[in-house]
Amino acid sequence: MPPPSGPPRTLQLLSCFLLVSIAWTFNIQADSALVIKGEAGSRFGYDVALWTQGEENRLVIGAPADLVDTGEGEGQARSGRVFIYQQKENYVKNLKNITFIPVHGEADPAGMQHGIGFGTKIAAGVTDRSPLLMCAPRTSFFYKRGTAESRVPIGECLLVLDGDVTGKHVSPKGAFEDLSDAVQYCGFSAVFGKNDSAVFLGCPSIIKENQGHILEYDLHAKWAKENLTRACERTTEGGWGLAEGTWLPKGGRGLVAACGNLGKVVRLDEALALETKLQERATSRLGEMAGSSLAACDVDGDGRDEVAVAAPFGRVPDAFGSYKEVGRVTVLGAKGYNVTLHGHSAFGRFGSSVVCLGDVNNDSFSDLAVGASEHPGGGAVFVFLGSSEGLVPTPSQILLAPPNVTGFGFSLAGGRDIDGNGYPDVLVGAPLSDSAVTFRAAPVPKLRVSTFRFDPPAVDLRQKDCDLLGGRLNCFRLLLEVRDEGGHHRERPLKLRVKVNLDSGRRRKRIHFYDNTSSVDMSLDISGNLSKVFDVYAEDLANETDAIPGPIAIVNVSLEPHRSVSKGGLLPVIGKPIINATSLILQCGNDTNNCVAVTDMAFFAEEREINFTVGERYASVEFNVTVTGGNAYDPYISVMDTVGLTAQMGRSSNSPISLDCFRRRRCKFTTMKIRPGTEMIMMLRFEQDVEALLDFMNQTSVVLPSIHLDMAGMCVNDKNASNDFLTFKMFPKLRPVLSLVGENEDESISITFADGKGAARVEKNDISFDDENFTVTHNYTLRNVGLFPIQKIAVTCSGKITGIENETLTEYFLSFDPPPEESGTCEAPCISEVYNLAAEKMVKIVLIFANKELNQQHLGQHSINLTSTCRAKVISPSGATVVSEVSDVDQTVTLTTYVIFIVSEGKAGPDSWVIALAALGGCFLLALLVLALYKLGFFKRKLPPAPPQGSPAPPTPATESEVEEIS
Repeated sequence: MPPPSGPPRTLQLLSCFLLVSIAWTFNIQADSALVIKGEAGSRFGYDVALWTQGEENRLVIGAPADLVDTGEGEGQARSGRVFIYQQKENYVKNLKNITFIPVHGEADPAGMQHGIGFGTKIAAGVTDRSPLLMCAPRTSFFYKRGTAESRVPIGECLLVLDGDVTGKHVSPKGAFEDLSDAVQYCGFSAVFGKNDSAVFLGCPSIIKENQGHILEYDLHAKWAKENLTRACERTTEGGWGLAEGTWLPKGGRGLVAACGNLGKVVRLDEALALETKLQERATSRLGEMAGSSLAACDVDGDGRDEVAVAAPFGRVPDAFGSYKEVGRVTVLGAKGYNVTLHGHSAFGRFGSSVVCLGDVNNDSFSDLAVGASEHPGGGAVFVFLGSSEGLVPTPSQILLAPPNVTGFGFSLAGGRDIDGNGYPDVLVGAPLSDSAVTFRAAPVPKLRVSTFRFDPPAVDLRQKDCDLLGGRLNCFRLLLEVRDEGGHHRERPLKLRVKVNLDSGRRRKRIHFYDNTSSVDMSLDISGNLSKVFDVYAEDLANETDAIPGPIAIVNVSLEPHRSVSKGGLLPVIGKPIINATSLILQCGNDTNNCVAVTDMAFFAEEREINFTVGERYASVEFNVTVTGGNAYDPYISVMDTVGLTAQMGRSSNSPISLDCFRRRRCKFTTMKIRPGTEMIMMLRFEQDVEALLDFMNQTSVVLPSIHLDMAGMCVNDKNASNDFLTFKMFPKLRPVLSLVGENEDESISITFADGKGAARVEKNDISFDDENFTVTHNYTLRNVGLFPIQKIAVTCSGKITGIENETLTEYFLSFDPPPEESGTCEAPCISEVYNLAAEKMVKIVLIFANKELNQQHLGQHSINLTSTCRAKVISPSGATVVSEVSDVDQTVTLTTYVIFIVSEGKAGPDSWVIALAALGGCFLLALLVLALYKLGFFKRKLPPAPPQGSPAPPTPATESEVEEIS
C-alpha cells in the first residue's frame, strides 16, 4: 500500500554564498552551498543519507516530527516523514515524500499521536542499486503482563528494494512472536552489511536489567532467531551506534557496535556468529555519549578500516586543572595506534556526527568529516584528510553554518557524487532550523613533477660549447615534466603557473637562463602531460678555489587562479603548490685542485650502544662531526636500512646547522658549505615502526636483541677516510603500560537515627547500613592496555578515615575479580600481587571499609570522610606495548567518599515505669483539685433573685390567637 501523500508544502531553496573566514579552504566549496528548508518544527535534517539508484544519487532527508494524517478522521500527528530529492548543479527537485504507518501489531492512532519518529534513522547501501532503510524506532506495541497492558517502543522500519518506495516493513515483532519486551527502539541505529546482503538494526534497550541487542535481517531470506544477539555485556543502550567495514586481513568484514553507557565499542565478525567478540576497546568516560555516532573509514590505505568513535560530550583538561567539554572523536587504528580529535569550542558538541567522506581530495586515501552542531555561529563541520601515516589530526577545512541555519552538523552523509563530476560531495543536516545543506567538491588534479633534472647532470666547466652573450660559455639544459594522473570530467586543459628559480638561496647566481636571468614565471597548459625544456648556462668558475659544486634549481607548480568553467561547474583546486628541486655537479676536468677544495669529514661517537624504549615515537643517537682540510661542499649523511627505524631529522647542539632527511635514507645539512675546523655535536632522530620492531624482537632468540645502525658521512671531493663511517648498536627495551581507574558512584548519603539511640537501616549501591554496621566499597580497575602480558604486578592499597572517634572499629578488605590465588583479607596497608595479567585484559580491585558497631556514640562529628589509595607497580614485565594515554608503570588513584549523618537533636527520655508512675500521680492530683472545687460550690447552679413586692407580674407569652397581624 503506498503511503498517503502529505499536506501541501512550500519548499524553500536558498543558494547561500558563505562569506566566512575559515582556517583552511580546500576542494569542498563553501560558496556553492545549497540550503533545503523543511516545515517549521518538523526536525527536517535530523538524519540524512545519499542513496544511489543506477547512475543517480539521491538526497534522503528525515523529518521525524513532521505532521502527517493518521487516517480515518483521527487528525494529524507528528509521526514523521522522509523526503527524497534529486540535485542538478545549483538546484534540487523533490521526487518523493514518504509517510509511514506501522503494520506489525496494532496500528493504533493513539500511538501515532505520541510520535513514532519516522526518519530518525536513515541508512543507504553501497551498491549501484542500493537498498534504503528508513526507521521509526518509537513505534509502539501492546504487551500484557497479567491483567495489565503496557505500550513498549519496539520499533519498525521501511525497507526499500530496487527503487520500490512502497517498501517492505521490517520489525522484530513480525519475526519473533515470542520476543520479550526487552528488545526496544529497534532502528535507533542501522547499517547494511557486505554487498548490501543484510541489514543490521541496533536496539538500545533502556531497561536497566536488560541489555541492548543487534538484529540481523537477510535481504534475500528472512529473520532468523539465531541472529538476535546481545552486543554489549553488562550494559544498557548496546547498539546505539553501528558501523560496518573491513577489519580483518584478506578482506574479512565485520560490524562495530557502541555500548553507550560504558563508552566502549565491540567488534563483531560477519563470518562468525554474532556473539563472537573480536575486540573490545574503551574510548571514553561515562556520560560522554561515546559511540552515539560511528564511522568506518580506511584513512591510511592499508585495506582495513579504522573506526571513528564520536563522543560529543567528551571532556579535556583545561589550564585551571579542571575539565572543559569540547567533544572528542577517537579513531581506532587496525595497526594499534589511535588518533584523538578534539573540538575547538566549549560545549560545541564536536562529534554530534561522524562520516566517511570517501576520497574527497583525490589522493587515494579516504577522508573523514565530523559535525559540531553547537559550534559558535550555528554549527560547523570539520574535514580531516587521510594519509599513508593515518588520519591527519589537523582539519584541512572547516565548513561553517550558512546564515539562519542552526544545529548545522547534527547529521552527516558523504561518500557519493551528487553532481556527477567524479568527486564525493557532502550532505549536512541542521534540524534545529529544519534545514539540510549540500556541499559540492571541486575536482582536484593529481599533479606530479615526474622529471626535473639537468641534462647532463655533471658539467665540465672547461668545455665551453656554445656562443652566447658575446662569448664562449658552457651551455646545457634543464628538463621539466609534469603529469596529471587523476583528472575527472575535465572540460578543458588545465592552466598551470610554473616558477623556476636557479641557484636558489645563493647571493651570487652562477647558473642563468639564456636571457641572463635566474628565475622564470610562466603559464602553461596541461592535458595529461606537460614537457618543458629550459636552456641554461654556467659562469666560468674554473679559477675559483671555493666554487660550490651542486647548484640547486627549484620549481613551484600551482594552478593558474584566473580560469573559467561552464555554468554550474566548479573550478579545479589543489591543496598546495608542488615543489621540487634538482642539483648539478660542476666539475673542472682533471685539475680538481684549482676548482674544488679537497676535504675530509670525520665521524666520532663516544657511546655506540643506544638503549631506546619500544612504543615511544622516536629514538635518537648522538655523534660528533669534524671537518678538516678544505671546505665540505654539499655534505650529507647516508643512513643504511635499519629494522623499524627511519631517519627523520637532526639537530646540532653547538651550531645552527641541522639535518633534513629525504627519502628517509639521505640526510642533508641545511648549509651547502661547512668550513674547515668546524666541530659539531649532532643528534639524529629516528621514527619508530612499532609493529616492525615487535616482529623483529619476537623472531629473535637472543634475550637482548640488538639492531645495527650504520651511517656514512659524505661530501663532494671527500677523501673517504675510514672514520667517515659510524655504527651504533640499538637495544630496544620493553615497557609495559598500565591503566588504573577508580570508580565510586555514590559520593555522599544522609542517615537519620530515629530515636537518637538506635542504628539506621539504609542501603544504597556501594554504601549500605544494616543494624549497627556499615560498609563503603571503593572499586578500582587494573588494565593492561599493552600488547603483551605482564607476569607480576604489586598492588598496594591503604585507607584513611576521619570522623569516627574509635577508628579501630574499621577493617579493610582487598579482593579481586576474578580472585587471584591466595588472596584474602588484610588490614591496611594491604599488599597483594597480580600474576599473568594478559594483554588488553583487566582485573577488578575491591576495597571495603566495614564498621561493626556504628551508632551515635561513635560519631565525633556529623561527617565521615573515607579516603582510599591504590598503587599498582610492575614487578616483572614480559612484553612491550605501543604508546598509550596512560603509560606509567607505577600509578596511583585516590578515591574519597563522604558519609554525612543527620542525627536527631532530642535527648534520651526516662524509662517507661517512671513515665507510668508520673502519669498516675498526675491523675491523683487532678482528682483532689476537682473535689476541692466541688466542696467550695464552684460547680453549683445559682437561681435569679425574686422580684420586689408590689411590682407588676412579668408578662406572659401571648397565644397564637392573640397575635395581631401588622401589615
